[in-house]
Formats: sequence, structure tokens, C-alpha cells
Amino acid sequence: MNTQDITHFTDQWLNDVKQATKAHFINETNVCLATPFTDPFDDQITLLITALGEDYYRVSDQGYTLWNLTTRGISFNEPKALDLRIEKIIRQNHVLLDDNDDLYVDVSEDKVAQGINDVLNSVMQINGFACSPQETHNKNSCIR
Repeated sequence: MNTQDITHFTDQWLNDVKQATKAHFINETNVCLATPFTDPFDDQITLLITALGEDYYRVSDQGYTLWNLTTRGISFNEPKALDLRIEKIIRQNHVLLDDNDDLYVDVSEDKVAQGINDVLNSVMQINGFACSPQETHNKNSCIR
């Protein structure tokens, strides 16, 4: 393998991600960004980008990540260590969590791409607390 191979692989991967990512306007201030990534339940990970004001935006999961895991029997109140791991993930990714379990960042226009990466990374890491698809019938097999 050489530098050309690596460049080719990364260019091809970035092109695939770009082609698989879809954005559509919900209204004049909100855009739904459908990523090519899925959660452990095979749901497409989507983010909402909201214009907050002049050149400022919120990137969020609209609370879907924690709601989805909770409705599937994964508790974030017991044991307490799990809550601490979520706090660590969002702190490392510079993401905030509001009272509605919305994972989000507020960023300037030039930082929206990084905000998307930060929220998406948090969503994917937190989804790691879910059971693997083969083990969803057994709550005890979830990562705790």
C-alpha cells in the first residue's frame, strides 16, 4: 500500500458519505440532516440544524438518542455509573444535554460541520450502550 492507495480510499469513502447524506428543509429555520449512519436498531441517525440568529446554529438529535434507548429498556438512571459515562461522552465531544434529553451544540456558521461531527460522535458513542441486534431479547446482555 502506498500514499496513492490511501488517498484513493479516503477520497472514495468521503464521496460515499457525501452521496449518502441527505438534507431537506423543514421550514425556513430548520434543516433535517439524514446521515448514512445507523443506530444499533438500524434506524438512520438524523440531526436537526436550526438557525438561531445571525450566523449561529444549533445542531441536535432532538432527544431521539436517549428516548430511543430508554423505550427499548435501557435505563440511564440506574446504575449511576452509566449516567457518568454519558456525561463523559458529551463533555469530551463538547456537546450539551438539555432537560428534554436533547444532545446539542450551538455553533457559529463556520463551525457547523464540526458541530455535526461532535453531535454525531456523541450519538454513536451513546448508542454503544445498546444491546447488539442479536441480544435485544435479553436485557441482561446489554452493556452496563
